[in-house]
Amino acid sequence: MRKLAIGRIIGLIIALVLISIAYSFGVSAFRFKENFQEWIVARPMETTIDLSQPGKVSVPFHQTCSISHGELIVLDCNIKDEAGNVPDGLLTGLSASITFTDAEGNEVDSRELVHLGVHPQNGRIIRNVAEDIILADIPTFRTGNYTATIIVEDGVAALADYPQTIYARYQLCGCEQIPVYTLGFVSFVIGTIGLIVMLCVVAGLIRFGVWQNVASESVSLSQ
Repeated sequence: MRKLAIGRIIGLIIALVLISIAYSFGVSAFRFKENFQEWIVARPMETTIDLSQPGKVSVPFHQTCSISHGELIVLDCNIKDEAGNVPDGLLTGLSASITFTDAEGNEVDSRELVHLGVHPQNGRIIRNVAEDIILADIPTFRTGNYTATIIVEDGVAALADYPQTIYARYQLCGCEQIPVYTLGFVSFVIGTIGLIVMLCVVAGLIRFGVWQNVASESVSLSQ
């Protein structure tokens, strides 16, 4: 008399479930890593501007990261002194501000634009801004679409002959990749267990098939 080898079938199902879960965690880790690489170079906001004279400009602010330490508003105007550094007091006399509003028009945050330096503040890290001027340090908003409005009340005449671009960058230190390593580790552990179970089950299926002989097992037990 024969009956289905329930144990081997259940083992096969468990192995497939474990491997599927490991694959899901692995895909999540890969996607999160891709997101991080995009955040490093992302510019949620970017526009040309003229800070040499009064004016107002509104631009879209597309937020894709909500876990960074903060964000920087940066000015690229390519003005350097003989040593290749941004001249001290370059923005002296500038009176300007930036205001962020959500899709409903509600104000989310507002900051004065001042020369904070050319390096990130408070030990935070950001890539590729060492040569540009940091104008504001803002908190990280929830992901979504916003509007940034820049108002210049008093400009800086020294900037008149230089093209100027103002943009936003995320402040990232690397800790944002912790989910990548966590998800990757879980995927590896579960995947390894799943493969071991799969190998054991497949070996049994190859040797004995999906059926087991009840009579043979009864004799073995009596012995």
